[in-house]
Amino acid sequence: MSLLKKYRKQMAFTLLATGAITIAPIDAFGTTPSYPDNSIGKLIEAATTKDDKGNITGVNDNIIGYIEEFPDGVDADDLAIDANLNAALRFTELHISDILGLEFSKDQGYINLLEDDDNVFSELKKMLSTTTISKSANPGLVEHLKSLTTIIADTTDNVKKLKIEVGAGSEYKTLIDTLKAEIHYVDAHMDFSEFASVNADTASEKPFDFGDNTKTVKDSDPTTAVSIAISKDGSDVSENNYWVTQETYNALKSALDDAVETLMNVYKDTTILSTPTTGFDAAVELLDPPIDDKTPATTSAFSTFAAGNEFKNEIDTNGTALAMGAKAIALLPDETVYKIEQMLGTKENHTTAENIDETIAALEDAYDEYLAAEKGSAELADPDTFALDTKIALAMTGLTSTDAIAGTIPTVPTFGTSTTEVIYVYTKDDGTAVAKSEATTIKLNTKEILNTLNANNMGFDDDSTFFIAPVVTDDPYDLVTENFELADVTVTGEIPLKYITKAEANAKFKAVKAMVDEMKLYDGKDITENGGEAGVDTEAEYKAYRAEISAGVSAAAKNDYDADTKITLVAEKMAAFGEEMVEFAKMGTGAEQKIVANTLGQYLARLGYTTWDDTDKIYKPVTIDTTNPAFVNQKAVGTDSTEVAGTAPKEIGDIKIDLESTSITAKTDFFNISTNGVDIPESQSWVTVEERDALAAVLLSAHELLEENQDTSSIVAIPRLEAKIEEVKAAIEAYDAAAKEGLQDNFEEEVKKIYDALDKIKTYMYLPAFDIEESNTQAMPVISQQRQMEEKSLTTSKTALSNEGIFAITREVILH
Repeated sequence: MSLLKKYRKQMAFTLLATGAITIAPIDAFGTTPSYPDNSIGKLIEAATTKDDKGNITGVNDNIIGYIEEFPDGVDADDLAIDANLNAALRFTELHISDILGLEFSKDQGYINLLEDDDNVFSELKKMLSTTTISKSANPGLVEHLKSLTTIIADTTDNVKKLKIEVGAGSEYKTLIDTLKAEIHYVDAHMDFSEFASVNADTASEKPFDFGDNTKTVKDSDPTTAVSIAISKDGSDVSENNYWVTQETYNALKSALDDAVETLMNVYKDTTILSTPTTGFDAAVELLDPPIDDKTPATTSAFSTFAAGNEFKNEIDTNGTALAMGAKAIALLPDETVYKIEQMLGTKENHTTAENIDETIAALEDAYDEYLAAEKGSAELADPDTFALDTKIALAMTGLTSTDAIAGTIPTVPTFGTSTTEVIYVYTKDDGTAVAKSEATTIKLNTKEILNTLNANNMGFDDDSTFFIAPVVTDDPYDLVTENFELADVTVTGEIPLKYITKAEANAKFKAVKAMVDEMKLYDGKDITENGGEAGVDTEAEYKAYRAEISAGVSAAAKNDYDADTKITLVAEKMAAFGEEMVEFAKMGTGAEQKIVANTLGQYLARLGYTTWDDTDKIYKPVTIDTTNPAFVNQKAVGTDSTEVAGTAPKEIGDIKIDLESTSITAKTDFFNISTNGVDIPESQSWVTVEERDALAAVLLSAHELLEENQDTSSIVAIPRLEAKIEEVKAAIEAYDAAAKEGLQDNFEEEVKKIYDALDKIKTYMYLPAFDIEESNTQAMPVISQQRQMEEKSLTTSKTALSNEGIFAITREVILH
């Protein structure tokens, strides 16, 4: 029952018991009292409106509870109450609070009973509810009315001096709603990070506050929102992902739990919370604040992506899931709506506004620590790069283009045998040809994609636009050309066409499959629990996912790829596979045979036996005849007026083969040919005709082998060509080693020494005489007269003849 209703009965009894009768109003105030600012009295003084009975009106009862009309059931005429009593009666419905005004909104005022030290309002209630008004035992009527008027006036005046405080209910409700939203934001972020990736290449910026209304819709898209993983030190989190310690996570979880506990203990009996349409049950929409008075609140960035059910199972006040674009509302961490009946706060024990304010600050501080996550330090493999490298590797094993382009590992591999379908182009998913650094896949080239192939753009580095896979064949003669050729496609530069055998292709395919299988142990993909859908969406699956990543970032064994972790070692192996296959694959026999033949041809070209044919791209043998200045036709000095070379010829030496160079100048200055070197100056070298012919014979045989190779009906086997090359090299080396210095310069001096010696000999003996028996046959000379001693020397000399010495010298002179 209100104070006014209590008064209705008791005041009537009091007046009747004292014999009160109606008389003219008495001015009990005498002088105009002075009331402090912001007091009830000031509010009444400010009002200027009076009713037809002279009662003050115009004071909004919704502000302080002051009523302009008498309470129901009270008639002023019947009671004959004057203005002071009227004022006292109106005060009976003033707003009062002993819980700091939580019952009233910010547009309402109240008397704080906790600060009414003099119990002024209590005195008013006491005065209106007592049965004894006057202290006189038997006062007269006038005295009684004066006493009554004075008591009412004094009591009312004391109430008027009480200050009105602004209702705290609105602030209380605002703080509650703010905490609701903050709980929602934090819980949404923690839910989003429940299975946070530690190896995704998606984090372009630091994690942002889910309640940050400065974020754009794009920033708040689920694909750009940043999840935060839990890690001991970040060593199992990639450089593109963020992490916090378990301690930081636990601190945020604790702050969130405290916030929920604080919110569940609000004072639920306050009017502002129990109002059906605006109270505690009302959904708190997650909106951006209004820009100004003319611009209303709009859907926040958070509610834009939260409404898509990406982070939380958002529901509206009717329990229906929100569709994309709908406004998100603040929910409890268990995804349920707030209900007033769930609140536990009482008048004696409830969460105060100060408690809520402190809780919000604590939750925001813990969230800020969570958002200060660091990037990981793990060296991981980029899944997109590995996928592209896998396709390249499969293509380089000779796998059919369908499987290679798809990047699939067939149970039974099928290899391509075409010598034309081996050019792969780096492309985007839409088929646009790009450099490898921009590519997402590969395609078999056609003239519609690339109608010009430049060898400078071939390979596996970032700037390459295509690569060539080996042909799979067990017959090396299938590759009859050295370079790739294809109709309607212009080839600039040389693009070597190579092959591998079927056995080699199978072995290399198994190596690629092994790398793919090993990567599956480290990449955290294809994790399912009990045959469920692929993806990490349970605690067990997330545990398995993190275990795979941890295994991948463990230290790798010493390797040639400079990889520190197991996962990067697999990735580096796959990335290097293409280049390794280029080195591993072999040239086709036809192409290789052509290279070997041209190597022999270049040896012969330097000696005048072959010339380069730019049309057929080979060294062709020249015609060897008496008019050709080839090495084989060189004459001995003195034959057919052949003279000693004008410039001292040099050795043939070690011929350097450079198949890139086709402009060969044949050597023409060979060693002089002589019988004994006496006709060759000391400054020049010479060989015998036999030594020259030994090399000439080898060169002629090589010349004939190349002529045989020109016959389209037969191809000289590579071993024969290689053997002939070695034979030519050995013959050249022997020819150079046989060269001797000329003897012409010392010949006359040596002969003179011999004749001088012979003259001295004649003092003691006659030399033998020789005749030529058959001059036509150039027979050996025959001694016609024996040697004999001088007669005078027979008695005076002690000289003795011997079969050695003089005879030998004499014979040497004659024979030479």
